Amino acid sequence: MGLIRTFRRDLKSLPKYNILTEWILRLALFVFVLINYGRRLSYLDFSSEYFILAVFYFIFSFLIIVGGFAKTSELTRFAAVIMLIVIVSHLAASILVFRKLNEYYSTHLLFFAITMHFATSSKKNDFYYRSRFESDSIDIEEEANRLEPSDSGS
Repeated sequence: MGLIRTFRRDLKSLPKYNILTEWILRLALFVFVLINYGRRLSYLDFSSEYFILAVFYFIFSFLIIVGGFAKTSELTRFAAVIMLIVIVSHLAASILVFRKLNEYYSTHLLFFAITMHFATSSKKNDFYYRSRFESDSIDIEEEANRLEPSDSGS
């Protein structure tokens, strides 16, 4: 039992690494876009839908990185939502054209999941976070009743 208790105690300290994890995800997203779409950016063919897709992915993944430095997460969330729309439409068009599933779709599913994380996460100073988790008004009577010892024990 000591091993399980020690393991649980160690797991409680993992949330403090959330910021590091988000930065790793941001960089991994950008590296994924550079590796998979970087070659298409080198050919300046504005008539190619693959070039335009690569430009979208590059710009919005870069905005997700820039949004990490901002005080609020609106830029990150905006870029992630636009990127999600492009990813879903790209995958849907690919499935309709090629009519098969392979490893390309599994990697893009991870691409979708990482982008979805940034679309749904918010920083502590965002309006949504403050309105949901921090209240300005406290009901004094409710707090007083909660702090009073109960008379059922005597």
